[in-house]
Amino acid sequence: TKDAKVNSKENSNPNTALDRREFLKRSALGVATAMCAFPAFADARHADALAFLREHFVADLHAHTALKTAFFRKRFYESHVAPPNTYPFTLRSDEPSLRDGGVNAVLSAIYVPEPQVARDAAALSAIGALSPSIRRMKRTFESEGPDVAADIVNAFDAELRSSTGAVPVRSLAELDQANRQGKIAFLHTLEGGHALGSEFKRTHLDMLQILHARGFCMITLAHFYDVGVAPNIQGVPKTWYLKGLGCFREQWASEHNENRLPPLGRYCVEVMTILGMLADLTHMTPNARKDVYDIVGTRAPLVMSHVGCHDHAPFDMNPTPEEVRRIADTGGVIGVIFLNYFLKGKNRGKGIEAILDTMQCLINHGGEDCVGWGSDFDGFTNPPTDLTEPADLPRLVDPMLKRFGERTTAKILGGNVRRVLEEGWNSPV
Repeated sequence: TKDAKVNSKENSNPNTALDRREFLKRSALGVATAMCAFPAFADARHADALAFLREHFVADLHAHTALKTAFFRKRFYESHVAPPNTYPFTLRSDEPSLRDGGVNAVLSAIYVPEPQVARDAAALSAIGALSPSIRRMKRTFESEGPDVAADIVNAFDAELRSSTGAVPVRSLAELDQANRQGKIAFLHTLEGGHALGSEFKRTHLDMLQILHARGFCMITLAHFYDVGVAPNIQGVPKTWYLKGLGCFREQWASEHNENRLPPLGRYCVEVMTILGMLADLTHMTPNARKDVYDIVGTRAPLVMSHVGCHDHAPFDMNPTPEEVRRIADTGGVIGVIFLNYFLKGKNRGKGIEAILDTMQCLINHGGEDCVGWGSDFDGFTNPPTDLTEPADLPRLVDPMLKRFGERTTAKILGGNVRRVLEEGWNSPV
């Protein structure tokens, strides 16, 4: 059973730590979570789904656990409140929640905050001056991306080793060993080509080789801003409340960006293919994605780790039917994001039905072997109200089994990701 999800700080005396209203609000969250933690209050309707999760390999293609442990000082092995909608100051993918959701592996995105954010979200930056977590993120603007990435990885690996139930892994053999031991495996990925650094300090070839040797299995070459590696599209929901503060105008201006993959990006894709590191096309412009399809061909499986489908939400972020087929032809996988905006164009409310519809859409265009899930938990996202953390996965799996059957559900939950790792990741050990 899951412990009540409140941090020790949140349990402190309201007279010394919180005002009365905040204390009552957090107490209500704690009571509600505690009730759900006891079998007497548990929803027995999802017992079969939970049993299915326990029996199969389950892998999240994209989550930001390391972001919250590095900058927000959240302890991975502790339980945290996972309220609905946007609440960045928590950790959703903590060890207790992952275990309660039956998750075996997480492709853990290492994200280095982009210096452009200081200019493009000045109001947020000013407000963030009051938060030690945001101040820690802002200090990274003064350092080289590779150095920050290394610091995040080192700190996160140490955090995982302080847990008895999770480990960082650098190969399929280590992944299998973790699963046999009943431990949650974390595979490092890099989000954003900006973190490869400038040629002034190290060449991009050096960085790709360093990341590969460190056990990174995948790189998302684009993110919020174009730094010459891969052109980006609009990746921040326009319905986000920060729009009212004048934030991310530069990022939103990249909507319908038609830029192609520049020579440096082409070079990185080719080197990654040779080394055996998966290329993640998420956040990349449609034209740049076409360039990657042509460069890689069928030499390696391609990935879009956290997206919706263009049929249901016609954003450049989401692959078109033709793209779904091309990724499927490489043996690749597309992870369905747990974010309503990129699933159905709306930011709030329930999302399980939209997730199911998106999975069905991808199956219709590319077959059951190209579908996975990439929650994007802990990435400053706004998860659906009925799927706020990994422990909620049985709520999704129950209708998946009814709609897709056991074989397809097992593939979507993790079987397809496992196959893609086997075919596209040439691990260093």
